Amino acid sequence: MRGHEPLIAMRKAGKCPDVATIELGRDTDSLHARWQHLGMSPCIEIGPNERLSGLDLRCIVGMNVIVQGDDEARTIRAAELVLAAKAKACYVTVHEPKTQRIISAFYYTEQAAPWQEF
Repeated sequence: MRGHEPLIAMRKAGKCPDVATIELGRDTDSLHARWQHLGMSPCIEIGPNERLSGLDLRCIVGMNVIVQGDDEARTIRAAELVLAAKAKACYVTVHEPKTQRIISAFYYTEQAAPWQEF
């Protein structure tokens, strides 16, 4: 996992962005290093070979989180971990790897539990 350090520093300083993005297995190099300079939401990258179990996602407590990936089962599992970490809401999109076309999209909020399709 990378990209979470600036978000942790913000949270320790008492700041909380409106939303954070978690990317799984997609090329996020250009976003990862630049989000804080462009006014973008924090971007946390989880590599394609990283285990999801044991990730420390406390930095997203109380936040709206977008989870994006190209493997549906892995992306949904990451979203479940986001909710277990007490995110306020979670929005999930699964993309076709080559075209980035959205294959499926779900969301979960306190008002719209359980998972809902877009």
